[in-house]
Amino acid sequence: MKPPRLIFSQKMCFITSKGMPHWIVPLAWMGLPIYRLFIGGFLDSRFNSADIKEYISCGVSPIISNPSYINNVTQLADIIHEGSVWSWDVNQPSVTSSTSKSGDLPDTLEAYNCVLFHYFANNGTATWRVDNCYDSNVGLCRYENRAFKWLVRSNKATYFDFDNYQGSKCPDQYTFNIPRTPLEQRSLIFYLRNASFPDTKIWIDLNSISVSNCWVSGGPYASCPYEKVISRRNFVTMMVPASVCSFALLFIVVYLSVLRVPIYDNRKNWRRVINKISKSELEGVPS
Repeated sequence: MKPPRLIFSQKMCFITSKGMPHWIVPLAWMGLPIYRLFIGGFLDSRFNSADIKEYISCGVSPIISNPSYINNVTQLADIIHEGSVWSWDVNQPSVTSSTSKSGDLPDTLEAYNCVLFHYFANNGTATWRVDNCYDSNVGLCRYENRAFKWLVRSNKATYFDFDNYQGSKCPDQYTFNIPRTPLEQRSLIFYLRNASFPDTKIWIDLNSISVSNCWVSGGPYASCPYEKVISRRNFVTMMVPASVCSFALLFIVVYLSVLRVPIYDNRKNWRRVINKISKSELEGVPS
């Protein structure tokens, strides 16, 4: 029996972009070595970026071993790059900017340090893009211990308000989350498609708020593991005592170097005083 072009487990692939059915490996193949399943032209196929995206989005890592790519490494590099980047949009993530205020109103605050999941309903695709954390959008929630059970909240909020120390906008047993693998993102797109979502922008748990261009999960107050960050208030609290002690020691050193003890100003006077005291001392035993 010749295996089909796409070999997917029903648990691994939800639906392909071409509407292909769920592939289940027949029982007759179960005892064969894995490489035997791909004999018959599979490893010799000429992949393109669309094929690789199809495999990666279903949780499969394609093996490219076609000898025809040996003499055309540039083409192979382009195919791998186009097919393997499953999350970020083109030219993303953009260089983030720190929080700034362009006016006195709250809606003028800007902090392009948060990530939006852009879902396009017309073709069932999605990309990640950096956006302003102070914009109001819906957020993505995931059921605990269920990698493929998603929920998009209908109430909009800023990135800081959706998940903070006071609580999350996600319901009980759900947490603010992010698709971490191509298969998880495919399941999210499948959920949005089944729920008939229109084109939607969704907050996901990814930001670079603590350190610019250091992308971390864990809410808006997550710290960057690659760089230590100290807030301005804590920095001032740490530096004030050290600065006061340093200035005090410097003042004492300058004072002692400029205003010496008067008896040391003239060494001749010091010797004269010593000699006078020595002469006044009695020698021998008094009678």
